[in-house]
Amino acid sequence: MASTQGGVSAVESVKPVFNAELRKGQRKYGGPPLNWTGPPPTKGSEVFVGKIPRDLTEDDLLPLFESIGSIYEMRLMMDLNGGNRGFAFVTFATPSDATKAIQQLNRYEIRPKRFIGVIKSLDNCRLFVGGIPKDKTEEDILEEMSLLTDGVVRVILYRYLCLVNCGNTLLITLLNCI
Repeated sequence: MASTQGGVSAVESVKPVFNAELRKGQRKYGGPPLNWTGPPPTKGSEVFVGKIPRDLTEDDLLPLFESIGSIYEMRLMMDLNGGNRGFAFVTFATPSDATKAIQQLNRYEIRPKRFIGVIKSLDNCRLFVGGIPKDKTEEDILEEMSLLTDGVVRVILYRYLCLVNCGNTLLITLLNCI
């Protein structure tokens, strides 16, 4: 069975071409797909897909997004019970395909009266860490993080008043996202 909207066709009987990998709360297809040569897609090739009905799977989503262009990777966020969390990230082979997906699939009626949202994906440049010991300073954390990874630009340590033994929350800004 196929449905069509604005020149986009979703065919339910098509099976995904990519191998699935379930890891860290997401089910990932692709990265890179079969017969891919060259480097990964450039910045601007990824879209965020929201408002996905919880009972949809990759089998429902992949044909729709493949109708736009070649998919490098798709990550569907999963809950602890194995259901989708209502959002995904789709990386296309080119930024122009990502732009086309936004134009054609944002507010796409995936089910009767159920519309998905498709927007440009933004880089996540910040990392929040909780439970930092009270005696640690921003300089201590920056020094420790520099031993583990490159690209840490800034560390902000938030100190909160609490009645019970609790630590601080840390915000780390990474270089490659500036």
